[in-house]
Parts: sequence; structure tokens; C-alpha cells
Amino acid sequence: MNRTLPLIVLTTMGVMLPGLTPLEATTRNPVDSNISSKAGRPSGEESKSSSAQKSRPPSRTQRTTASSRPSGRSYTGKASFYGGKWHGRKTANGEIYNQNSMTAAHKTLPFNTRVRVTNLNNDRSVVLRINNRGPYIAGRIIDVSVAAARQLQMVNAGVVPVRVEVL
Repeated sequence: MNRTLPLIVLTTMGVMLPGLTPLEATTRNPVDSNISSKAGRPSGEESKSSSAQKSRPPSRTQRTTASSRPSGRSYTGKASFYGGKWHGRKTANGEIYNQNSMTAAHKTLPFNTRVRVTNLNNDRSVVLRINNRGPYIAGRIIDVSVAAARQLQMVNAGVVPVRVEVL
């Protein structure tokens, strides 16, 4: 007597079909046109090795090379400063935030990019290094450290119009 067990029974018993994971073996629809008959993957997917290489984030040196920075660009908008509870905590790039250092937070510029921030109310300027992400308030383009805010004479105002030049 010749009996064959259904596919679902074989996979729940631990029997593997070539090229399929246990989940694919139980859920795969052989009629589905999106499934490639070669590897049991949707036809639009690439192999794991090539997709892993493409999705890997760039190394730290690749993110901070001079050629990846948009040097010479200038932005105008509002700046605020931050310190207090953030002093001593980790920044987005992993270093410890020091409100007495000449650093700033920007939403998109690469870490370690140097920028010149000019207070448009009094023309005072400072050169800062981007080491954090922010600001997270609409209409603001940069958050500067307390030390930078003091030099820009913006501590009392809190928010001032600035020009940010990428160096």
C-alpha cells in the first residue's frame, strides 16, 4: 500500500524541502507568479549576500569624508541652544555631550562637519562641529551648545535668526 503524506505534515515533522525554509514550505503557493521556481523567493529579491552588502550603512570614515559634505552651502533660519539635562548624555554620534564645547546638532549634515554659525541680529559668529541630531522643533535649522550660545550672545533670546555656512 503506497501512502504519501501531505506537505504540511512533512514540514511539521521536521522534514525540509530543498531551497525552502519551514515557513516558506508551509505557506508557499506554487501557483503564485511572484515566486521564483529556482530559489523559492519572490522573483524581485536578490540573493542575501548582495542585498546585505547594499543595505549595509557606510562606515564611519565614509560618512565623514570631505567629499560627502556639502561644503560652501549656506542656510538661513532660526537657531536655538540646548544644554542642561543633555549635558553628560550620549549624542547621536556616540560621544558624551559637553555643553561647554563648541558643538551643534543638525538634522542632516554628516557628523564632524564644521559649520560657521552667524547670529544675524548682531553679526557674531562661531565655528562649530556637528556631533548630534536635531533640532526637533519646526522652523529651526540648528541647535548650538551653551558655550556657542554665549559667544553668539543668544542665551537671553533663546531663538535667533542665523546663517549656517558649511566649511
